[in-house]
Amino acid sequence: KTKNFEEIFQKINGSFRFSFEKDNAVYFTTDHFGGYPLFYQLESFKIILNPYLEKNKRICDVNLLEFLTFGYTIGNNTIYENIFECDPGVLYSYSKESNLLDKYVWFEYSYESKNNYDEEYLAGVLKNSIQPFISKNLYLPLTAGLDTRTLLAINLNLNNFPEIFSNGKPDNIDVRIAKEISEYFGLKFHLNEYNEISTKNYFQESDFLKMVKNAFWGRSLPHDLEWISAQKLPSKSRVISGHSGDWISGSYLSEELLTLKSEQKLIEYIIKKNPSLTGISSKQQHNIIYNSVKKYVSKKKQTSLESTFEIFEFENHQRKYNINSARIYRGENIESYLPFFDRKVIAL
Repeated sequence: KTKNFEEIFQKINGSFRFSFEKDNAVYFTTDHFGGYPLFYQLESFKIILNPYLEKNKRICDVNLLEFLTFGYTIGNNTIYENIFECDPGVLYSYSKESNLLDKYVWFEYSYESKNNYDEEYLAGVLKNSIQPFISKNLYLPLTAGLDTRTLLAINLNLNNFPEIFSNGKPDNIDVRIAKEISEYFGLKFHLNEYNEISTKNYFQESDFLKMVKNAFWGRSLPHDLEWISAQKLPSKSRVISGHSGDWISGSYLSEELLTLKSEQKLIEYIIKKNPSLTGISSKQQHNIIYNSVKKYVSKKKQTSLESTFEIFEFENHQRKYNINSARIYRGENIESYLPFFDRKVIAL
């Protein structure tokens, strides 16, 4: 049965979530990246899918501390007790008779790929993934990063000329470079400037409630600047985003990371390196966070410390953060696409 499902899912390149009941069992899964998140809760001989919609959920103190420290929870935890996110690319099978939950991995990203591809081949894969998304009302958030500049180059190669926007203040280096590139290629440029006044205007209580509804689910924050952009772009437009400059350039492979000698040092590096909402203010907080990271690292350990760091960063920070950012746009009736996380690209 699982093999039949796998063959079906492998043919789908896009975001989806799926549930099916047969022979006293419930099957459910989500796509390779969790573009359409799916959550579950196990109770006595009962499973609830998407229980985040339920009221009166209980908060898990440890998971909430993870969230407040990093801006996201670790693994498939949410800030709620006994509510978990489906791991991407995993088919779950729940037996109503035994109350047991089995897992079958149908897609797994290799963090230690030995494949070598030239630039022309990689550009071709990206071009094929981008082409179906091209339209007249396409917008590209351009920065100085290698990811968005690569996407712009491919669009221009396809004779497509998206409108460009950038977030920040006029003297910001990313904004200046984005404007210069836009002017060089004759592209329309929009500056979504933000300051104390605009921030106050775009982050009222009603705005936060809408963000929670569309892009939160108790496991990650979205990109706050995406919210401002989503308010300014026309409805039914399309946005093609990078959100992967660190991975393309390899800038996450810092000298400090490459010289780490032990798993303990890696855990401390992850705690120090990751963005935080609240700093580590006590030994007790540090110990709780340390144990959470250690549990995850021990479970996902790779053959090298840098690959273990990559899987932690990708599955916890990048994936959750980017999905929630994309869903900010979807909540405003704007299509959003992340080409570098397309299954055909990510499988390379």
